[in-house]
Amino acid sequence: MTLTPSRNLRYLSCSVAVSALMAFAPAALAQSAPSQATPAPAAQAQAPATQGNAIATQPAASAQSAPQPEQPPQTAAPSNADDIDEITTVTVAGQRPRNRIDREVYDPKDDPDTPISSAADALNKAPGVNVDPEGNITLRGKEGVQVLIDGKPSVMTQGEMRAATLQSMSADDIDSIEVITNPSAEFGAEGGSGIINLVMKRNRRPGKTLGINFGGGSDDSRNASLSAAYNSGRSTLSGGLNYREMNRESESNTIRERYNPNTDTTTRGESSSSGKNQMTNSGVSAGWDINVNDNDSIGVQAQFNKMDRDSRSMNTSTDFNAAGDPSNAFTSERVSSGERQNGSFRFNFNHKGDQDGETFKTDIRLSKSENTDDSMTTQLYSVGTRPDNRTQQQRYDENEAINISVDYKRRIGDGELAVGGEFDVGKNTYDNLYYDVDLANGDRTLNTIRSNRFILDQDETEAYVTYQVPVGTKWTVLGGLRVEHTEITINQVTTNLHRTNSYTKLHPSLHLSYYLTDNSKLRFSYSNRIRRPGANQLNPFIVYHNEENASSGNPDLKPQTTHSFEGGYEYNKDGRTFTLRGFYRKDEDTFVERSYYIDNNTVLLTTRENGGEGQSGGIEIALNGKVTDKLNIDLRGTLSYDELNTRRGGVDIKSDATSVNGRARLDYRLTPADRVQLMINAQGKQLTGQGYNDPVYTADLSYSHRFSNKLSMNLRVQDLFDSGERKRVIQTETLNQTSYSNWGGRTFYIGFSINPFARTAPTNSDDMGGGRMRGPGGGGFGGGPR
Repeated sequence: MTLTPSRNLRYLSCSVAVSALMAFAPAALAQSAPSQATPAPAAQAQAPATQGNAIATQPAASAQSAPQPEQPPQTAAPSNADDIDEITTVTVAGQRPRNRIDREVYDPKDDPDTPISSAADALNKAPGVNVDPEGNITLRGKEGVQVLIDGKPSVMTQGEMRAATLQSMSADDIDSIEVITNPSAEFGAEGGSGIINLVMKRNRRPGKTLGINFGGGSDDSRNASLSAAYNSGRSTLSGGLNYREMNRESESNTIRERYNPNTDTTTRGESSSSGKNQMTNSGVSAGWDINVNDNDSIGVQAQFNKMDRDSRSMNTSTDFNAAGDPSNAFTSERVSSGERQNGSFRFNFNHKGDQDGETFKTDIRLSKSENTDDSMTTQLYSVGTRPDNRTQQQRYDENEAINISVDYKRRIGDGELAVGGEFDVGKNTYDNLYYDVDLANGDRTLNTIRSNRFILDQDETEAYVTYQVPVGTKWTVLGGLRVEHTEITINQVTTNLHRTNSYTKLHPSLHLSYYLTDNSKLRFSYSNRIRRPGANQLNPFIVYHNEENASSGNPDLKPQTTHSFEGGYEYNKDGRTFTLRGFYRKDEDTFVERSYYIDNNTVLLTTRENGGEGQSGGIEIALNGKVTDKLNIDLRGTLSYDELNTRRGGVDIKSDATSVNGRARLDYRLTPADRVQLMINAQGKQLTGQGYNDPVYTADLSYSHRFSNKLSMNLRVQDLFDSGERKRVIQTETLNQTSYSNWGGRTFYIGFSINPFARTAPTNSDDMGGGRMRGPGGGGFGGGPR
C-alpha cells in the first residue's frame, strides 16, 4: 500500500496505538484476582447451539460493539410460562438477554432451512430484509444498507465482494442477525437505510461440538460444510470448512425507444439474452478465544473465502430506423471466468473493570479482497455497416483495509456511559485492460482508450459518546453523538486525474422507550447517517460492458445524508408480539442514476450523480409468535411513500411512488419430528431517479424431518410459483426503456444435517423454532426501567 506523508503519519499513529495496546494487555492480563461479583466466563456465557434449543442468548461477540443495551425493569421475572420452560433447558450458566432499545434480532439456528442455506438465504428471513438473486440488499425496500460482521465493517461485505460473501457463507455459521433501522451513535456513520449485523458463532458449550451439513439441488447446485469446536472451560478452539456450488440460468429482454430532438424522429430497438452462470465457493475459518482470568479475555479469528465463476451468455440485438426497417443487427457471445477471494484476521482484547458494568474492549482487523475477471466477447453483424469484431477485457480489483476500534463503558449515576473511537485506513485499486482481438489469428492489441487504472485511498477517523439512563419509572433514554472525519484521494492514473476531498460530519442519535404496562411499550428514535459512494462510483473512466452499454463513476459524488425518524408501539404476551411503527426519512444529496448516449449516439452510458433531495415515509405492521401449539407465524407488511427530486436537462423533476413490501412466514409442526414452512416475500416498487423497478413477489416452501437429534433432513423449493421476474423502466427526455430479467426460476433442494455430539434426550416439542425472531427488546417486557 503506497503511503503519502499524511498516510505515513496515520500509519505511525496506528503502530503506536497497537504497541501501546500490546504493552497494556500483559499488565491487564496479570490481574487474575476475580472481582466480588464475577459473571460466568465469556466462553460459557452462551447457551448451547444445539438443534432444538430455542432460547435466544446474546452472543459475546455482539456485545463488543452493539449499541447500549436497554436495562430490564426491576420485575425481571419471565413474562410468561414459556420463558420459564425455555430457561430450564439451558445447561450452561449464562444471563438472559437484556432488552435492546434499537434493534430486532433474528435467530436462524433453529430454522430447518439453515443447514443447507447461505447467509443470503438467512438474511431473506430477517425482519424487513430482502436479498435478490444478484446479492443486492434492501431494508424496507431501500438500498444503502450497511452490513457488519460482529459489529464491525469488513471488506468482505462491501462493494462487489458483498454478494460473493453472502452467497458463499454458510448460514449455519451465523449465531444471530441484528436488524437496526435507526442505529445509535455507537455504530459507524454509514448505513443511511439501516444496518444489518451478522453475529457469528464463536463461544460454544463446554466440551466438543461438531456439525456436518451437505445437500444438492435441481440446478446442479451442491453444498457441504463442517464446523467444530472444543471448549475446555477457559478457552475455545473453533473452526469450519464450507463448499458450495451454484448454477443459475438467466434470461433478459429489453425494448427501447429513442427520441432524436434534432430530427424529431423516434427509433426503437430490441435485444434479448440468455446465459448460464456457474459459481464455486469454498472457505475456511478458525478462532481461538481465551478467558485469561475472570476479568480478561483475548481472541483471534481468521477467515478465508474463494469463489470461482464461469459464465456464458448469448445476446441478439436489432435497431430499427424511423421507418421501422432494421438498421443494425448483431449476435454477441460472451464467455467469462473469474475469481474472487478475501481474507481477514482479527484480534480482540476485553477487560472487565472493578466497577459495575465497566468494560474496555479493543479490536484490530486486517482484511484484503481480490477480484479478477477475464471475458471474451464476439460480435457478428447481420445488418449494418459495422465489421465483425472480438474484444477481451481483463479486470483486477484489490481492496485493503486496516480497522482499529476501542470501546469503553461504565456506569455513571443511574445511567451507563459508552465512549469509543474507530480508525479505518482503506485502499482500492482497479485495473481494467481492454484488447481488440483479430478474428483470424487471435492476436491481441491493447485498446488504450478503453483501458484504465484507478486508485482510491480513503481514511476515516470516528469517535462517539452515548449515555443511557432511566428517567422516572417509565422512561429509558439513550442519547449519543458521533463525529467523523474522512479524507479521500482519487487517482485516475490513465487520465492523470487527481482529486482530494475531506469532510467532517456530526451524527447525533436519540432513542426513547416508554413502558405503558408490563406487556407494552412505546419507542421513539432519531438517527443521522450517511451513505458513502463506493470506489467504482467515483471512478470517472468509462467502462464498456458491450457495444451498446457502458458505465462510469463520478469523482464529484458526495455522500448521501439521511435524517431518520421512527416511532412505534409494541405489545408482547404469551409468546406473541405485535408491533406498529411509523417512519420518516429525508435524504440530502441523493444518489440517482443518469443515462445518456455517447459515441455518436451508439452506446448508452449510465453514471450516478447527487440528485437533490428525497423523502420517504410509511407504516410497518408486524405480528409473530405462536398461533396454536403447532403453528408459528411471522407476518410483516410495510406501506411506504417515496418522493425523489432530480434534475434532467436543467429542469427539476419530481417522481414519487407508493409501494408495499411484505413477508408472510408460516411454520407448522406436523409432528414433533416434522415441520413445514412457507415464506412469501413481496418487494415493492423502487425509484431510481430516472425511472423505477417494478414490484417482485416470490414464495419458498420447505419440509424438514428430524430422524433424531443427531440427524435431520430438509427439502426446499425456491421461487415456488416461478414468479421472480424483474422489470426495470428508464424514462428520460430522449429514452424510454423497459427491461425484463429472470434468474433461475423454480429450484428444488435436499439437504442433511449430522450432529454426532448432540444430546440424545428429546427436545421440547413446544419449541416451534422456525427461526426465532426477537423484537427490539430482545426479550420479555416489564413494568419499567430499573
